[in-house]
Amino acid sequence: MDRRFVESEESLFDKVPSPLFRVQREGGRFIFTDANAAGHLLTGGKIADLYGREVSEIWSSPKSRHIAENIRRVQQTRQMQEETFWHTFVSDHKRRYVHIDYVPYRDDEILLFVFDLTEQREAEGKLRNALVDTVKAVAATVAIHDRYTARHMQRVAGVSVEIGKAMGLSEDELLGLSLGASIFDIGKIGIPSSILSKPGKLTEAEFELIKEHPVLGVEVIRNIEFSWPIREMIRQHHERLDGSGYPDGLKDDDIILEARIIAVADVYEALISHRPYRAANDPESARSILSQEKGRLEPDIVDCLFRLIDNGLIGVSAPA
Repeated sequence: MDRRFVESEESLFDKVPSPLFRVQREGGRFIFTDANAAGHLLTGGKIADLYGREVSEIWSSPKSRHIAENIRRVQQTRQMQEETFWHTFVSDHKRRYVHIDYVPYRDDEILLFVFDLTEQREAEGKLRNALVDTVKAVAATVAIHDRYTARHMQRVAGVSVEIGKAMGLSEDELLGLSLGASIFDIGKIGIPSSILSKPGKLTEAEFELIKEHPVLGVEVIRNIEFSWPIREMIRQHHERLDGSGYPDGLKDDDIILEARIIAVADVYEALISHRPYRAANDPESARSILSQEKGRLEPDIVDCLFRLIDNGLIGVSAPA
């Protein structure tokens, strides 16, 4: 290879601002053959100390085995891989949140681009905690106005999260679902208590007023920026798959998954709870009514709820 090209390549290698490592297979091991200045800084060593060392000496077990498997996979497929994780480095014992790009290079070499996202992750964590506290404060406000609605939202949130877990939602999605379900009925603070607790049948005008609560709910949180589709959960929880819901008459996948989950949990919790205008439904009646609602409510979510009930993960009656 032309020496000028090699020198140019090495110069570019060292100018990469993020930690960059070159790894090569040697027998059954993966060893470091080079690192740029940022890589030396991250690992706390010099190239003379790093050269020839195995991956496990920088990334401690059990993560080193996982990283070695990724390197082996990239070497075999010659296709880039990536991952993000928390890790404590052997060099300085500091815990960092890092993203690694595994990039196939020439011959048997792999380049590891490492991005330290710790500060960003910690900032996101602080923001997330602030948002959780905000949702709790909003839910507490509802409790002052309407204790029944506040308890109902708590129970719906619990059922929604269990359904979300069973459906394979990620931790982040579950947190968003929990927060959204915790305040999905918040718009009811704009509805007179006399209507919400009316023991008899609602008039048409009263029902039309109650139907405004999803829109009112979105208005309540309009100035709060969420990382999750909280607004959609609030606005869409009374939408139905066949377009018969409100306020927008959405259909099928136009309704986000979280809102579809909350809708099932909301109906179920309402059915098994005592209301001013009726007694709570027994478990079989509630199940029968939900089954009849398939097609308006997501059938897969209804069936998921039934499995959770059968397995004892969701109660068949609301707490008194």
